[in-house]
Amino acid sequence: MKAKRAGRLTLLGKSEAKLPASPAEARLETFPNPAHRNYRIHFETDDFTSV
Repeated sequence: MKAKRAGRLTLLGKSEAKLPASPAEARLETFPNPAHRNYRIHFETDDFTSV
């Protein structure tokens, strides 16, 4: 059943990630949030400074 639900996602679990050349080529895949189920998402990114 897990594979069936993930079947619509094409980017998740790929061993090689190719970055899009432009924002127009970027793709954000979404999935429904089952009722009454909360998620905690943690992003890890490189540190950066902007002025």
